[in-house]
Amino acid sequence: CALPIWRLVYEAGYSSATAALTSGVILTAFALHLGASNLMVGVLASAPFLGQLLQAPAVALIERWRRRKAIAVLSSVLGRSMLVLMAVAVFLPANLAIGAVVLSQFVLCGMGAVGACAWNAWLRDLVPQSRLGGIFAHRTTYTTAVSLAAGLAAALLLDRTAQGSEGRDLAFAALYLVGCATGLISAFVIARMPEPMMPPAGEEPVGILELLRMPLADRNFRRLILFLSSWQFAVNLATPFFTVFIVRKLGFDMTFVMVLSVVSQVTNLIAVRSWGSLS
Repeated sequence: CALPIWRLVYEAGYSSATAALTSGVILTAFALHLGASNLMVGVLASAPFLGQLLQAPAVALIERWRRRKAIAVLSSVLGRSMLVLMAVAVFLPANLAIGAVVLSQFVLCGMGAVGACAWNAWLRDLVPQSRLGGIFAHRTTYTTAVSLAAGLAAALLLDRTAQGSEGRDLAFAALYLVGCATGLISAFVIARMPEPMMPPAGEEPVGILELLRMPLADRNFRRLILFLSSWQFAVNLATPFFTVFIVRKLGFDMTFVMVLSVVSQVTNLIAVRSWGSLS
């Protein structure tokens, strides 16, 4: 069991590099570079959350096919391949470029939600419950460190190019191509992990509505969902426009925005080891 668990941490570095180079602050800066309006920035920011709706049919797919690794790997490859289209978008006319980025982002996030659904169920059977908190503490520490390095490197690269220049076009294209490469390596590592067999399905298949209803019968689970819903609404109402405000209105460069992001991630890094073990 030691090798798969080591791979869990190893794989996290590649997936976190992909996220750091292609999402969050970098994605917002990319959209602004392409001339996106505030509406388009909001649409791009909504993609990860709208994509989560696909977890519902993904549950039914997993229950029917019962091959979680295949679903996780295939969805990861399909989704992250969209990063190539985003890299090419810098060379397209403005309207086509924004449309290509929005389409790619929705496919990427939708496939990510399907893959996450399979991955979470697979991981539950792969990692012993007694070690889950500690392993995720190590995994999160590693991903945070990689995200810090990759994010700062991306911001420094962008700040070395002039706004609206061909050099910045090439810089964004390079970031998204590298992000695609690290994402595909992550999928390759996952594909080499063992998958514990799911128990045989019952004679009477359980409908999707029943599968979704069962956890909601738990009162504490409903409280958790209420808390997460209100928290995510509040945070994500402002977060997508944080970068827009700092870059456009205050006139700071991308490195400064990324430093603020680093401060947040370092705070998480300090706390996460103890929190993982406690959980």
